[in-house]
Amino acid sequence: MSDLRAQGLETELDLSGRSLKAQLKEADRGGYRKVAIFGPQEAGSDVMTLRDMTDGSQTKIPTREMVHELSGGVS
Repeated sequence: MSDLRAQGLETELDLSGRSLKAQLKEADRGGYRKVAIFGPQEAGSDVMTLRDMTDGSQTKIPTREMVHELSGGVS
């Protein structure tokens, strides 16, 4: 998250224990265009799921590439 913030990107971390569905609903209400998901499935494989909130598509991104991907390819 600190790497994303250093690129000028707004980030939030939800530790409330709410379901993923509830968290995605909140992100949608908040107007977020993309959401990075790092759950139990992702933790074991060093990837994050990147969800496009405009069309609902999801892609798996290596964790080390997430900052690059979310900052529009600017390093």
